[in-house]
Amino acid sequence: LTESLGLFVIFFLLIVYLYHFGRKPGQAMCLYLIFSGLLRFAVDLHRGDFRGPPLWGLAPTSWTALLVLGSGIVYGARLRRKKAPSKVEATAKRDNT
Repeated sequence: LTESLGLFVIFFLLIVYLYHFGRKPGQAMCLYLIFSGLLRFAVDLHRGDFRGPPLWGLAPTSWTALLVLGSGIVYGARLRRKKAPSKVEATAKRDNT
């Protein structure tokens, strides 16, 4: 229940953020991966049930959450390096199709 509520809050905040600030393709996916990974990691740390043998002190589900978080960070870094097309290029491409 806690994770569902957290995911709803993440969804709502992403919608508001993207409506006001987000204009780059892939930005929503990047932010979702980062915040859902953080949420899942926090939820897994507080769970009391057995989820598999720990590896370096963390359960397998915590490692999965860190993998999701890391993939969101890498994806975000690649988005920042990617050159956005200028308005002239975008207009020319739209007019040619």
